[in-house]
Amino acid sequence: MFEKTRWMLSKCYREDSSLYFRKEFDVPEKIKSAMLYISIMGQGVCTINGKNVADDVLSTPYTRFDKRILYREYDVTDLIRIGKNAIGIHAGNGFFNNNMRTWNEEMATWRDKPRALVNLFITLQSGEKVLIKGDNSWKSDFGCCPYNGVRRGEICDARLKVPFDEVGFDDSKWQNVEAVAEPGGVYEKFDMEPIRVIRELEPISSINGVYDFGENTSGWCKIKVSGKSGQEIRLKYGEALDDAGNISDKSGTFAKKEGFELVNEDVFICSGVENEEFTPTFLYHGFRYVQVINAPQNFSIVAQVIHTDLKQIGEFKCNDDMLNNIHYASVRSTLANYHGIPEDCPHREQNGWLGDAHLSSDQALMNFDMIKAYKKYVKDIADTQRPNGCLAGIAPTSNWGYNVGVSWTAAFIIIPWNVYVHTGDTQMLEENWDKFVALADYSERMSDEYIMDLGYHDWCAPKGIKPCSASVLNTAYLHRVFELMSKIGRVLNKDCKLCDMYEKKADLVKQAWRNKFWNNEEWQENQTFFACALYHNFLDSEEERKTAVDRLVRLIIEKDYHLEMGIFGIKYVFSVLSEYGFGDVLYKAVTNPTYPSYAYWINSGMTTLCEDWEMNSSLNHHMYSEIDNWFYKYLAGINVSREGITIKPIRVTGINEVKAYHRGICVEIKDNALKVEIPDNVNRAVIKWNGREEVVGAGTYLF
Repeated sequence: MFEKTRWMLSKCYREDSSLYFRKEFDVPEKIKSAMLYISIMGQGVCTINGKNVADDVLSTPYTRFDKRILYREYDVTDLIRIGKNAIGIHAGNGFFNNNMRTWNEEMATWRDKPRALVNLFITLQSGEKVLIKGDNSWKSDFGCCPYNGVRRGEICDARLKVPFDEVGFDDSKWQNVEAVAEPGGVYEKFDMEPIRVIRELEPISSINGVYDFGENTSGWCKIKVSGKSGQEIRLKYGEALDDAGNISDKSGTFAKKEGFELVNEDVFICSGVENEEFTPTFLYHGFRYVQVINAPQNFSIVAQVIHTDLKQIGEFKCNDDMLNNIHYASVRSTLANYHGIPEDCPHREQNGWLGDAHLSSDQALMNFDMIKAYKKYVKDIADTQRPNGCLAGIAPTSNWGYNVGVSWTAAFIIIPWNVYVHTGDTQMLEENWDKFVALADYSERMSDEYIMDLGYHDWCAPKGIKPCSASVLNTAYLHRVFELMSKIGRVLNKDCKLCDMYEKKADLVKQAWRNKFWNNEEWQENQTFFACALYHNFLDSEEERKTAVDRLVRLIIEKDYHLEMGIFGIKYVFSVLSEYGFGDVLYKAVTNPTYPSYAYWINSGMTTLCEDWEMNSSLNHHMYSEIDNWFYKYLAGINVSREGITIKPIRVTGINEVKAYHRGICVEIKDNALKVEIPDNVNRAVIKWNGREEVVGAGTYLF
């Protein structure tokens, strides 16, 4: 859609300032249609005759711009009128022009000032085609934001706002744009749910200018003010308060060390006009609290929740409000951390860490329609792959974060596989097979006789607990990679000998793991170790498995029903203990009111899941969200596998009412009664309850 069209670059330049682009054009008669194809590097808003072309925000998703550039397609027929028209673009830095050193982003090969690529195709009633494209007839000047930086903040000076996107604006003092070379990536149509303003939150309290919006979220604040010209209103965002009731920014220290002007702050400079409204344009924040400094008397504020508009396909509720609150926290954490990619946290890094993404993918697929979102993200992962097969630990990346270990990079295979299991969609498996092979080969080379030391240990285990080692876990995920390669190969009808080879390699890794770790005294008191052995099927006999699960349960009980695990142990333990009949142990550990536990977070006022059990770092992470998969898969019993749908709830003392929904499947449990509704699109399901088993089709069933 951009044939013979060049990127437009403003001749104006000031570090971190936004830029205006504009052009007027004539339409001689009534039109049939008008389609806009546009890409703005790094972030921006396009308007025609003063109106936004769409209801989305933050419309340019982050990609590795030297590999892949996404463009948007908008139907703007209703915005075009006969006669004079004006199209405008307000462009900011986004991740394209990010000078943060922490992840080498200031050295990104694509980094440069904002630019735009535009084609507006208009079809007249006569059938004549009119093309308005980016060329040097456009004009440009500095925008109304003298400062904008992702992860940091935005300054908007309302005195600099002008109606640049309307017909008749005097741009005689503006400069013509110039053409500039392409950033390097191939063009691809944006094909996932956009980022939108989802809902608004009214503050539940306000003390000394600090507003509490009642939940940890992602987005920004919308303010309405009547202030004096030049009056600066500062909004400081945060997840927590200090003892004095001010914003406690535990997570912004890395940005402060780099000397940035703002850290999780926005500044609005009034023009003097009454009832001015302000929201940021080029970034978002993670926050629960906002501290407003120097607000005028005539002032109002709401929080706008902003994230990728994922379609919800799952619901869960039970008779225990603690579990319900944990479910809401898991869902909220997932959404607040999705802005084109599954991030680790919305207030600090906003990075698409692969480990976080694959550990939470099962619950995400139970709660939301993730197919398009994950297809985009898996392409982001693929874009990081080096010729030797190595992947970065974050995607997208500016060339930072390689050699993090297969426990992280296995996400490249695990997420497409999980999508296939949940939906039957094989596209990602088909498109990436050769890249999967390269990753598997690289991971094997990085091992020493199938033991892999490279990578992370059991991340964010409780303080004072020796975390399960990188070698134990990365060797386990090397096994998982080979195991999945064999399964994927068979799904894709690859050569049987190739599939058998991967299966044999998985067996070699299993044996290497057993030889090195199973009888190693170092890990006999570690909960994650036994959960890992069981989850990855490293134990050969029923006696070994019983020994391991009994040991795991004893270690949890000895710690007064605490799960002393990091993110990998938590991924393992819910399915392991449920499968072996220890749901009551899990329930007691989850609802244990003392540290470390999920209930400890909720009782401490958390509305999202945290990065660490101590709540000393990020208070909005999704990497511990496997518990939400437990709610669906075991408490409600909705089990989605390659073999089909199985409804097999476990019995947990104290949970006597459960109601869950997933893709049309409804499960309702009350005391000893089970009601299951199977939708028309499911031909076969197995229901197991109270020793009774039935194979059923679509319909409603009572047990």
